[in-house]
Amino acid sequence: MKKDIHEYVKKNYMCQISKVEQVNTPRLLQPLIISNSKWESINMDFIMRLPMNQCGHNRIFVVVDRFTKHVQSLVVKSH
Repeated sequence: MKKDIHEYVKKNYMCQISKVEQVNTPRLLQPLIISNSKWESINMDFIMRLPMNQCGHNRIFVVVDRFTKHVQSLVVKSH
């Protein structure tokens, strides 16, 4: 089956023009900075496109402390 797929892709024009080329060469990963105290390093994210509740909130704002893994979340109204 692998051989059949390879032959099909090799002969198909659309497969040939839509090939994705590797542009960047892979590099070594960079280490993350390790924090020494609470709330020194955080991650933030929005969770969007949620169904609207009775108060008009349809988004959640999430903040995570990377040191303690403590999560704070707030509901947010869209404008």
